[in-house]
Amino acid sequence: MDHGSKNFFEFSDPVEGMQGVIQLEPDRNQGRVDANSPPSTSANTTLDPYKSYCEVDTALVLQRIKKTLWPFDRRKFFENKGDLYGAFWVPTTLIFILSVAGTLATRISSDEGYAFDPTGIIITAGSVYFFVFAIPAVIYFVLFTGIDITYYDLLSLYGYSYFAFWPAAIISVVNFSLIRWLAFSIASIWSGLLIGKNYYNEVQFLVEWKKYVTIVISFSGYVGLTLIANFYLY
Repeated sequence: MDHGSKNFFEFSDPVEGMQGVIQLEPDRNQGRVDANSPPSTSANTTLDPYKSYCEVDTALVLQRIKKTLWPFDRRKFFENKGDLYGAFWVPTTLIFILSVAGTLATRISSDEGYAFDPTGIIITAGSVYFFVFAIPAVIYFVLFTGIDITYYDLLSLYGYSYFAFWPAAIISVVNFSLIRWLAFSIASIWSGLLIGKNYYNEVQFLVEWKKYVTIVISFSGYVGLTLIANFYLY
């Protein structure tokens, strides 16, 4: 018999005709927490779903960077899924290269002494980060509705695509406007071919106006960086 507690024991003796209930010694540890027991921890955290996008090694990042050098490769950019590690560090390194190259170019071209102006670097850094995160968001949430591709794959692909601007930023140290415009224009086309080749299969199923809007938005970040670098940084 339960009696609302485990501290009661029911007995019955059919020979003597006796039966009853005996109260047992109450468990003094009932309801207490064992001091030696390990504290309970939550099995999952809110960041767990995103950890897998940062679990990459150097070899994989270098392999994906090499793929940006030849956008005509028929293989998909990602074997399984993208990573946010390279998507962050590629444009971040580009900002550093642009700041150093822009400073050197300004010093070389300055005849009257040099005064450091951080405005161009601040504008460039803010613009690059905005392009990297905002453009994939617009493409995915507005244009790619119902398409089997994740926002993180688009973000990763778009971040890696800015590797083509590394050599353009270095070449632009040369104080020659035509070379600088040509270098950034080639980098823009190269990056655009990379992302276009990798989500062409998704774009071809969109309605006509979405196809053109996707192309324009995809190239807008590269064109914007080209204009900012030429007019504000160098």
